[in-house]
Amino acid sequence: MKYIFITTFIIASICQGLYFDEQYIIANIILNVYALILYRRHSLINKGYVVPTFSLAMLTIIYVASIGYGINRDGAIYEALRIMGFLPAFYIGLTIKEHQKKWIEYGIIISGVVVTFIGFAALSGVVNIDGALYGQRMQSTFQYANVTALYLMIAIILCGKGTFCLPHFSLMLISILTCGLIFTYSRGVWIIFGVVNIFALLSKKMLIQKNIKNKYPYTLLIISIMVILLSSTNFTRLTHINFSATEWQARLAYYKGALQLIRYYPLVGVGAGGWQKVCEQYVGLYTKYVHNYFLQILCDVGFIGFIAFISFIVSVIYAFVKTKLKDWYALLIVLSIMMHSLIDVGMHFQLIAIIFFLYCGLITRAKDELENVTEPDDGSQTVV
Repeated sequence: MKYIFITTFIIASICQGLYFDEQYIIANIILNVYALILYRRHSLINKGYVVPTFSLAMLTIIYVASIGYGINRDGAIYEALRIMGFLPAFYIGLTIKEHQKKWIEYGIIISGVVVTFIGFAALSGVVNIDGALYGQRMQSTFQYANVTALYLMIAIILCGKGTFCLPHFSLMLISILTCGLIFTYSRGVWIIFGVVNIFALLSKKMLIQKNIKNKYPYTLLIISIMVILLSSTNFTRLTHINFSATEWQARLAYYKGALQLIRYYPLVGVGAGGWQKVCEQYVGLYTKYVHNYFLQILCDVGFIGFIAFISFIVSVIYAFVKTKLKDWYALLIVLSIMMHSLIDVGMHFQLIAIIFFLYCGLITRAKDELENVTEPDDGSQTVV
């Protein structure tokens, strides 16, 4: 089973992060079947799960309903099919065992390394893969640099947790993944990664392993300086992080257009996929997504769908606050994806969405493990 989990993440990461219809539909079938198997073993739903489960179910129902009223019927069908993977991913996070959680971590880290090496091979000219490069930017198998960077950052977070229990091996993997992240030239993820690392280094609940805690910042610093100095593009991108950047101005135009659309269709939106039909009317150019997942939901299914999604997020955060057994790494992954979703399209890649809802489930179920777990003073977690 361990190798099935790892292989699944490797396949998903080298298949464009399950972005295309035929990919996420197959993935969702597998998710639903596995969730059904787990449900037969854990049929009782804890009352603490009612709000997030109901909220996510309502979001799914609203997206399905938008097929009937939306202005882009075909787009609504495919988006509704994609959304159908959210609830089973969340349920799997609620019910999997601790050792299965480890297998997921192994899968994300190993697949992240595979993605990095494929990207390096494309950059060096060893292999020629369509979409692996965008100019000098490393897109690798995701074929979108910003999402590649986000995925590698998630893998780095898990390496910092000491998933492999070998500090020096973890630091080596962090070095490889960090090099890959930098070569994506994703300024948005660079900023988020900086915020994540500041929090991790200042927190007493993270980077518990002494060897990782002591060497982690120096590893990041040396790798970053070395890569930036070796690449003039990195230095140029670094010095052009500002609000006047072309990409940011384009996004502001998308957001302004989306807010205008929401103003005219506030309650139920224009239906899933509808933005693609009317974006030129509101923005003046074609863009498939708003590049802000929260605004995207408002455009798709209006305030009704948005309230369902926000209710889900709030319930997950509430579960984290209430439990004494806090999985800070899971929270950091969820928050990182949420921050990225404010400025980009990561959640439209089904692999990223699956990880998001999976870790939301892990956070929500943590409070039920209290009777089997003690929390030492140093912040580490010990299973009794």
